[in-house]
Amino acid sequence: MYRSQRITLRPFSEDDAQWIVEMKSEFSDVRSYVGRPYPNDLKGEKEWISRMYHSGILTSIFLAVEENDTRQFVGYVAASNINYINSNATVGVFFHKSGRGKGYYREAQVLFYAYLFNEINLHKLNSTIIPYNEVAIRITAAIGFTTDGIRREQIYQNGKYHDEILISLSRDDFFRLNDVQALVM
Repeated sequence: MYRSQRITLRPFSEDDAQWIVEMKSEFSDVRSYVGRPYPNDLKGEKEWISRMYHSGILTSIFLAVEENDTRQFVGYVAASNINYINSNATVGVFFHKSGRGKGYYREAQVLFYAYLFNEINLHKLNSTIIPYNEVAIRITAAIGFTTDGIRREQIYQNGKYHDEILISLSRDDFFRLNDVQALVM
């Protein structure tokens, strides 16, 4: 799998389920990038992990982000709605509080997007951001995402509707702006 000096993208294991339960239970932390999450129990997360990897054409890819020094789960990356005809997918990155503030967010994205462009042969990646998630806005722009539009009043949180920013990243822009060879081991 793709690896840098600090993190590795790897398949999920059943042991990761507890970390995901913790991530989804902290609404105030997670709300800024996934809308309003709904908590799940350990059994539910283990079932979700068991369904990730199946035979046949994958329409979604989920990989755990593991800290190399501690071998601890710190988050995960996801590509969904993979369209092999048009060579695009919707992507997201989700981090446990133990993995935040260490620069892993950008690093995991660069590793994952290099994998999607080089190995899956995708041409374009799409995502969305809630406008008050300033970290995601700044980092995705630095990686090369551009704003495609805004869905007005799309996300309902705390009794109020918020806009949702639509962003995309092309293969050409990604490799022009990111030194993947310096990062990937």
